[in-house]
Amino acid sequence: SDVTLLTYVFENFRDVCFHAYNLNSVWYYTAPGLTFDAALKDTGIELDLLTDYNMVLMKEKGIQGGISQCCKGYCEENNKRMDNYDSESESTYLTYYDINNLYGLGVGRDKNFRRERKGVYTRSRSRLSSASLVSVNRSRPLHNSHSDLLLCPENKTPPGGKHK
Repeated sequence: SDVTLLTYVFENFRDVCFHAYNLNSVWYYTAPGLTFDAALKDTGIELDLLTDYNMVLMKEKGIQGGISQCCKGYCEENNKRMDNYDSESESTYLTYYDINNLYGLGVGRDKNFRRERKGVYTRSRSRLSSASLVSVNRSRPLHNSHSDLLLCPENKTPPGGKHK
């Protein structure tokens, strides 16, 4: 039955996690939590404990929700693996990504920038990442329209898209 098959799959997953990372997947609420601990073990990175209450509050204040998506009403695949492949047309592939914290993924990558002069950032040679608390003054109408989003999200039309 499906339940029996699922138990075998889960027990296999549990064994793989335990043998690869010495982590018991049953003790984690989500796969991202397990993945994060596995990455820390694999890289040997030790995170500093936040002992300053104001630092904890700053980190908590930076946690925001939202949605990032790219939607198109209809897509058609055309590549050599398809039965009805049209060699005259451009090859296209369909890919589906289900990613939690897509915005966080984008802003969390390669944060090694240093400030050269006001408003201009260039890539630094340092591989260290950091977080900064900044104060930005915005007019009240902008404040209200931005209250549910991070300050600099982009609203772009994807290539071939018709709607913004």
